[in-house]
Amino acid sequence: MSRRFAGAAVFLLAVVSAPPAQAGTLGLAEVRTADGTLLADAGEGPFAYPADGSVATVASLAASAQTDAGARATANASGEAQTVSLFGGEITATDVNAKASAATSGHSATGNLARSSITGLTVLGQPATASANARIFSR
Repeated sequence: MSRRFAGAAVFLLAVVSAPPAQAGTLGLAEVRTADGTLLADAGEGPFAYPADGSVATVASLAASAQTDAGARATANASGEAQTVSLFGGEITATDVNAKASAATSGHSATGNLARSSITGLTVLGQPATASANARIFSR
């Protein structure tokens, strides 16, 4: 069971973490094997894997990014997954948000992920609270 929860944590992170943008591509959700082989990916909108959604379903995926390369360069990115269900509903979340910002003046740099959140999280039917670097165990 702990492998499922580890996989769920990786999936939730992958759902809202878009890879570096390339012309014409923006993978918002990815399912990969343990060795990194890509099994499925999705852009904006709904997502299910496999087709019946028995491993993962997401009702809506969206992402955005902005940069300003002025004297004080800044970057902001966000990703959101709504109505997430993993492993046939064993793990669910109402809303998963990842928000990142960064800035540099050329001499120093800062970054912030504090506005990221997971709301409406349930694990095996029990409400759970998500927080940074927290582990959720079921007994």
